[in-house]
Amino acid sequence: ATTSTETETDAVDVEAARKLLYGNVLLLLSLALDGLTSASHSRLHRAYTPSFLRAMLGVNFWGMVFALGLCMSTPQWTIGTDYCLYNPYVLMYIALAAVCSAIGQVFLFYFSKQFSEVTVSKFTSIRKLLSLALSVYMFDHRLQGGQAVGVAAVAVGLLVGLPGSTQPPPSLSPSSPISLPVL
Repeated sequence: ATTSTETETDAVDVEAARKLLYGNVLLLLSLALDGLTSASHSRLHRAYTPSFLRAMLGVNFWGMVFALGLCMSTPQWTIGTDYCLYNPYVLMYIALAAVCSAIGQVFLFYFSKQFSEVTVSKFTSIRKLLSLALSVYMFDHRLQGGQAVGVAAVAVGLLVGLPGSTQPPPSLSPSSPISLPVL
């Protein structure tokens, strides 16, 4: 006969596996979208030559539109709004996170305007790796075997690097033809 603690443990294991699968799907989706967008990134910059601040504004505006649409189509909107209303101190933390995010984005958009996508990708990978290392060190998080192998692979890949990846992209004259995909 099974006890209630065995049933609870099984439920926790199922929930942990579900969350792990969901996290991996989000990670793969993020990587796929990064790959899709980085391929057209330099062509768009050459064709439209926006300043890095204008590009940042456009990305954040459309990100806000999509995020608000998704939030308002689920209970997340009311849950989050209610939480902020009952815990107004959290608004300071939200504002602080927004300021830190904006500062980080200024650097990323500036680098993406000045250097190649490979350089920006290496820069963001180093930032993520350092964030992970800091999290493991400061909060005593533990890496499982596969996670440690993945972190080591990323570190080795960043140390080895790609030859010529730090060169700025070649500039095109305004009259150079740019072929953009038609949607």
